Amino acid sequence: MTTFETPKTPREFTEAMLRSASDADRLIQENINDRWLREAHTHTAVNGHVAALALEMLRRHAPKIAEELAEHLHDKLARGDLAGPTYRVAMALSFDPDQWLTEFNERAAKRRESRAAEPNTKATLTTLAERWEQMAKSAPDFGGDGLFIDEPTPAQVGQFERATTYGRAAADLREVLHTGRIPHGLMTDAELDAHGTAQ
Repeated sequence: MTTFETPKTPREFTEAMLRSASDADRLIQENINDRWLREAHTHTAVNGHVAALALEMLRRHAPKIAEELAEHLHDKLARGDLAGPTYRVAMALSFDPDQWLTEFNERAAKRRESRAAEPNTKATLTTLAERWEQMAKSAPDFGGDGLFIDEPTPAQVGQFERATTYGRAAADLREVLHTGRIPHGLMTDAELDAHGTAQ
């Protein structure tokens, strides 16, 4: 039994479908770095949009059929039984739902493996960023406004340049860990067009 109130009329179903499509569209951005979840939400958004249009057309041109369909869908949702009817319809239309289930299970297994490895990967990258930051602090800072009695030696200049590079790399890595995206300064022109500027 579902815990939410299920739609009962064609109009209510149309609203629910469009709302689900809108929610799914926002979930695409939340899962932008997870290919399988991103694609699943993309399909959900498209499916909700198409289903809402189809049901609204049916409501306008065949209201009796639309009412019967809404009643049938309400009963299925109230019982929490969609897998069975969906499977039977797919079979009746000569699709292969067993293959879909197999592929889903394979993707689910990959997601579990990825999630299990994710905390270790984040911890390792965080440690790497910390080490780069420490290396950045170990070199003399010639970028300030202080006055130097002696001109920096080539070795000291090299240390400063390496420290600057380490500091920038650490900052970039922390930005990736925080946002899940490539920092703007490292984006290609195509990526900048897609994501916009830092401002």
